[in-house]
Amino acid sequence: MVQQLGQLPMGWLLTALLVFVVTTGFSVGRIRAERYLVSGGHKFHSRGNYHGYYVAMWGLLPTLLIAAVYVLFSQTAVFGLLNSELPEGFHTLSKAELQSY
Repeated sequence: MVQQLGQLPMGWLLTALLVFVVTTGFSVGRIRAERYLVSGGHKFHSRGNYHGYYVAMWGLLPTLLIAAVYVLFSQTAVFGLLNSELPEGFHTLSKAELQSY
C-alpha cells in the first residue's frame, strides 16, 4: 500500500489530508457541543452542526490562506533563490538565455 501512495501526486495527498482534517474537525466540534448540552451545561444559542461548521472552517481557512500565498509568491521566490546560486558568469547572459537554464 505504501508503494501505491508513492505514485500519487503530492497535491492529491495534501487534498486528502485537508478533507480528513475538515471532516474530523466538523465531527469533533459537533460531538463536543452536543456533549456539553447533554451534560447540563448552559444552553447554546445555536445547534451542534453550527459548532461543527465553525471548527471545520478554522481547519480549512488557514490552509487555503497559506496555499494562496504559496501560489502567489512561490515562483518569484524560487527564481530568486536559483539566481543567487548561479555562478558569476551566468549573470552576464540575457534574461531569455538565463530563463532557459
